[in-house]
Amino acid sequence: MRVRRGGHDYEGPFYASEIKTHFIVVDISDLRSINIDIKDSSAWIQEGSTTGEVYYKIAEKSNVHGFSAGYCTSIGIGGHNTRGAYGPIGCLSL
Repeated sequence: MRVRRGGHDYEGPFYASEIKTHFIVVDISDLRSINIDIKDSSAWIQEGSTTGEVYYKIAEKSNVHGFSAGYCTSIGIGGHNTRGAYGPIGCLSL
């Protein structure tokens, strides 16, 4: 099984396999809801959203809050959450 999220994928594992067997692709790229709560300093972000969309939603509500996710705004949050796409600041906490 492969999961296709909202962002790009340099390796392409969601549609290719070295094993010559069939597999299922689960596409969650339409799960893109982003709810930012500045008062609580929290956010609910669905896996299909991209980091660029998250940056934009945070900037709409605050000029002091942020999200450390690297330079590329087309990375899907689902990939980011599975330890991919960490930028220079995010790497400091690994």
